[in-house]
Amino acid sequence: MKHLKWLCCMLAFLAGPSFSAEEGKNPNIVRWAEGKILYRTIAEQRVRAHESFRLNVHPDGSRTMISVVDNFDA
Repeated sequence: MKHLKWLCCMLAFLAGPSFSAEEGKNPNIVRWAEGKILYRTIAEQRVRAHESFRLNVHPDGSRTMISVVDNFDA
């Protein structure tokens, strides 16, 4: 699972053209990317949890990432 998170983070960083931006909303966020990861069982493909993330890019080039996990099948 760590490799999957790492891969998704790297794809979000490299996906420059797919970032979104809206003028006039928040001048401290230049663009962002959002996504959702589903955690499934291997055999049944039943969803066990999901993780939503958002990557913000700031005017100085720095980035912040917010991640929320809902593990409802603990």
